[in-house]
Amino acid sequence: EGILLKLQPRTARVRINSAYKLSIVPSSVGDDVEIEPNDYVERPTPLEADRPMKGKIDYPYDRDRYLIKLEKEAVAQITLSGVPGLDLRLYFGPKPDDSLTNDGGVGEGERITNRYLAAGSHILTVLAKGNESNTEQGYTLTLKLLDASRVEREPNNEAKNAHPLKLGSTIEGTIVRKGDVDFFKLDLTQEKAPKLIKLSLTGAAKLALTMTLLDAKEGAITKRSGVVAGETKSIAIRLRPAVYYLKIHDPKENANATESYRLELR
Repeated sequence: EGILLKLQPRTARVRINSAYKLSIVPSSVGDDVEIEPNDYVERPTPLEADRPMKGKIDYPYDRDRYLIKLEKEAVAQITLSGVPGLDLRLYFGPKPDDSLTNDGGVGEGERITNRYLAAGSHILTVLAKGNESNTEQGYTLTLKLLDASRVEREPNNEAKNAHPLKLGSTIEGTIVRKGDVDFFKLDLTQEKAPKLIKLSLTGAAKLALTMTLLDAKEGAITKRSGVVAGETKSIAIRLRPAVYYLKIHDPKENANATESYRLELR
C-alpha cells in the first residue's frame, strides 16, 4: 500500500528561488511501537496484555487508536506514562462520552483502573488536550488483564450498572478517584425462603469506608462505617428473596487508586 506525503509551508510566505531537501531513510521498529496511521477506529494498532506499547502525539490533533481483542471477559488495568508539555487523555469506544479519563495534568500520566471489558473487540484512544503535540518524546501504554470474577468491574457508580455479586465470592475493589462510589448487586430472587448472608468488608489505606445495604429501590437497610486499612466489619442478616444493592464509598470522598479493599459474600 502506498503512502502519500504532502508538504506545505506553515505561512503564505514562499521564496520562489529556495528549495528544500527531503530524505527518507528506512528503519526497522519492533512490535512495541504504534503503527501509523492509526487515527481512525478502522486502523488501530493491536494492544496486548503485558506488552508495553510506545507511541507519540507528534502532530496537532493526533489520535492514537489501539485494539484490544479478548476471547473472554476481563477487567483491564491501563497505565499511560506522561509526556512533557502534553495533557494526555484516554477513552474507550468511538467517542469520549462518559469513559474519558483525564485525572493527571500536563506532563503527568493517566490510569484506568478495573475497567470491565466483555469478550470481543474494544478500541482505546490516546490523545492530548487541545492541539498540543511533542515530536521528540513519546508515551508508554501498558495493559494488564485481571480475572473478572475476582475484581470489581468499573464503571459501577450507580445501581443500574452495579457489579453482580455471587454467594461465596471475594472481590477486590478500588476507590479510583475522589467521590468514587461502588455499587454491587445481590440477586436473591431464585431463593425459596429467607436466606442468611454475611457481607464482610476489609478496608484500604487512606480510606474510611462505609458499606450500606440497600433494597431494590435503594432504600437503606443497614450499614457499617469507618472501615479502615487492616480492619474488617461485617453485616450478617437474613434477607427475603429479592434484589438488593451494596454501596461502598468514602464519605469524605478520599481516594486510593493503587490499593484495594476486599469484599466477601458468604
